[in-house]
Amino acid sequence: MRKTQRWAIWPTTQTMRGGPRYEIHRDDLLDVLCGAIEGDVELRFNRSIVAIEERPEAVSATFSDGSQHEFALICGCDGNRSNTRRLVFGDGEQFAHFMGGYFYLKVVPDTGLLEPNSSELFAVPGRMAMLTGYDDRTDIGFGFRTAGEIEYDYRNKDQQRRLIRKNFSGLKWKVPDMLARMGEDNDFYFDRISQIRMPTWSHGRIVLVGDAGYCVSPFAGLGGSMAIIGAGRLADALARHPDNHAAAFQDYEEGLRPFVEQVQERAAIDSIQMLFPGDDGEMAERDRKLAIGDIGV
Repeated sequence: MRKTQRWAIWPTTQTMRGGPRYEIHRDDLLDVLCGAIEGDVELRFNRSIVAIEERPEAVSATFSDGSQHEFALICGCDGNRSNTRRLVFGDGEQFAHFMGGYFYLKVVPDTGLLEPNSSELFAVPGRMAMLTGYDDRTDIGFGFRTAGEIEYDYRNKDQQRRLIRKNFSGLKWKVPDMLARMGEDNDFYFDRISQIRMPTWSHGRIVLVGDAGYCVSPFAGLGGSMAIIGAGRLADALARHPDNHAAAFQDYEEGLRPFVEQVQERAAIDSIQMLFPGDDGEMAERDRKLAIGDIGV
């Protein structure tokens, strides 16, 4: 019988292609960023933009609470299902490039399933289960491949839990324990694996940053990095063109787009095959790359 189930272990922080890589928990990163702007920037939560009206001298945004405010510029940094992108550029599906699978991630307290500061990956053709352990918490990840997109409500968490359990029930290794720790709460991430590819990231006084304009893929592990890189490049461009937002947006895009396209191409080729290979040949190649520390993006 051919061997179809494999697992690998590697440190969560180590030197790989391109130099050392480090992970920062999202909540910790948010604390750092919010602390840096405290007292200088007004933050408003629990509302979203429902309408945008642009004029030559400003842009007006109407929010879900009914309030309306006027701004010099709007930067849409609202993720790969960006509402800002939909309002300004049209139906977001036209910019989504499906990569052939779906991904689930949940952060739970320490499970005792693996050593701290290590990751374990288990795969059978077309499916993978991944654990990443830290000192005080564990990331539980599942991914599965599909021939095409499946119909589901991306807001329906019950339906998403059922999809994961349907696709992973019956697998061995630590998968039963991982499924048992999913729980019934809605504090998890599930979405199709896709990229956002747009011909332009700006329109008038509105510009997109990070996943909203150029999502690499939800499980490439680069969403925060690309957002910070993009925000920095946009800030630099605005500083170079303080009185001309159109020139700044063009500068931002021309300078960053080659890098974004390179990273997206790499992710499109490597990410799916690395995390859940489709057959034994892809699994053998994945194992070879893991052995030499070459984990793609």
